[in-house]
Amino acid sequence: MSKLLIEFYAQSDACRVAHALVGKRIVRRINGKELCLCVVETEAYQAMLDRASHAFQGKCTPRNEAMYGTLGTVYTYLLWNSPHI
Repeated sequence: MSKLLIEFYAQSDACRVAHALVGKRIVRRINGKELCLCVVETEAYQAMLDRASHAFQGKCTPRNEAMYGTLGTVYTYLLWNSPHI
């Protein structure tokens, strides 16, 4: 398994990137331990135009600032009503 290059994320179509991410793995090392998660679902929006996006109309907040960071940054949020939490 190889790391995705920045060019992967720089594609102009967010829907294509989101679709291609399904099945990929996110690997993170925390306190010397490796955490590996499989992407099972993604979402893609035209952030400036889509009211469903947390970045609608360019709104940047502490909650969504990762969406304005470096390409390839993971933005996650919790679904409080999920039975899996």
